[in-house]
Amino acid sequence: MKMMCRRSSFLAGLLIGLHLLLPLPLVSAETMTDIDREIQANPAFKTEPDGYDAYNIYEGVTNIRLDRKISLLMAAGINPRFFQSASGVRDYTNFYSFTGLAGVTDTRLDIVTTNSTLRLYRRGNSGYKEAVGYLGSWWGDRYRGIQGSRDEQAILAAWGSDLQRIYVIDMPAGYTLVGGLAAPMENNGEFRNGGAYQYYYRGASSGWLVYALYAPDYLKSYSGAITSAQKAGRSIATDLGDHLNQTRYAASAKHPADDGEAIERAGEFWLRGFGGNLDYNENDGSSVNSQTGGMSIGWQRMLSGKHAGDPSRSYLGLMVGQGVNLQKYDTSYVENDSRATVGGVYGLYMQNPESPSSWYGSCSFLYGGLSLNNTVPGELGYGLDQKYDGNISVLTVENGISFSRDNGWSIEPQLQLSYTRIYQSDFNDNLGARVSLEQGDAFWGRLGLEVRKKLSTSDYRKLSAWTRISYVHDFSDPNEVSVAGDLAVSELDPNIYVLAVGTDLELKQRWFLQGQIAEVFDGERGLQGSLALKYTW
Repeated sequence: MKMMCRRSSFLAGLLIGLHLLLPLPLVSAETMTDIDREIQANPAFKTEPDGYDAYNIYEGVTNIRLDRKISLLMAAGINPRFFQSASGVRDYTNFYSFTGLAGVTDTRLDIVTTNSTLRLYRRGNSGYKEAVGYLGSWWGDRYRGIQGSRDEQAILAAWGSDLQRIYVIDMPAGYTLVGGLAAPMENNGEFRNGGAYQYYYRGASSGWLVYALYAPDYLKSYSGAITSAQKAGRSIATDLGDHLNQTRYAASAKHPADDGEAIERAGEFWLRGFGGNLDYNENDGSSVNSQTGGMSIGWQRMLSGKHAGDPSRSYLGLMVGQGVNLQKYDTSYVENDSRATVGGVYGLYMQNPESPSSWYGSCSFLYGGLSLNNTVPGELGYGLDQKYDGNISVLTVENGISFSRDNGWSIEPQLQLSYTRIYQSDFNDNLGARVSLEQGDAFWGRLGLEVRKKLSTSDYRKLSAWTRISYVHDFSDPNEVSVAGDLAVSELDPNIYVLAVGTDLELKQRWFLQGQIAEVFDGERGLQGSLALKYTW
């Protein structure tokens, strides 16, 4: 027992001696939290501090307490530019960017050391290309649009940055930086509430870059994609209209009355391919190189008018097809690849197709999926390739009257209306921005005049050539997409003109060929062509 007591006394004395020998700071080292408690002990604040944009500064904030924080920042290895000017003079401005309580400024700071990869976001000036090895000082914890950055991170417009540059980095583990909630800021009547978590890290390596984008290019990639998708869908509907034009010509071609086989043919199978370029300018001055193409196959059946002398003919058909639009902006080099894969049903009615005056009406409805791919070039080679999908529907109606003469000439005024709707669910893109389609509907009308000449009247080698001039007007609003609160807009000239020439040829009793080439000018510019083959039984 005596030996045990002696050992306990010895250990106790040793512990007391070690405690007396240890330096005092290691025993009770001051922390940021300790200083924050001192500042927050007196909740009074003043609303108009001199020399700072910070709003509602606690009276407990003093240079003495900030100097104590500086010593902790220096010990943590924080870049001195956080607390001093370029000349080395102590500058306390950055401290006033942080708060521990919404609506006030108490300079509460966290010293954060990453233990895993941390993704950070920065908005910057327009036209300023960040130098290699230096990517700025202030970073957000997630992607924010311009308005969100100003309000939530309290970035005043009065400070000069238009926030048109977007930088995204992945900071590796093992780095130390300053973090905390953004304090409210006010200058000349402009007030931003703050409240978002933000970081200060000076001199981020360009090797950490994931994306480095110019915001107008990034936003345009989404609104331009809607325009591209509309063009892909409209190209299929337009080509289907050309097929119905071929059907009307074939239906009005007279066969011998005693040809029972020709009269009884009611089923038809067809295959079409189309393509060309349709360049255009947007109303904001953007110039776009655009190419469209696609292919469709279909089946149709004559429902009425199978016999010579019937007063009308009608058809019902089914089709599937794909339209593709590839476009590239001349200045920004943003690219949109839009593919519409659709199926649909259509109908055609002709009244007195063999009379000198014949009325017709047609209607089609197409529905299917969209595959969209946007490519946005970035600074220093760090661009964005964003893939997503949606759906499309196209409803088209057309009416016209054909006036024909016995010498083979005919003239036909036409009126066509078409409505395209893009369906796209909200989604988060690769930057983490919430993307929402605001306006993607298109309504356009076509007023056309077609002149046709039958060149051959032999029984089964019927040939006709035709030309058509059309005026097309888009009645819809500009396409709009919200990207994390920023609005992306794509608006085109609403007027275009189309001059088309083509030929319809009956090769044999069961085979028909159609070819067409069209020049588009004014709002869109380019050439389009199509080739079709039809088989009847």
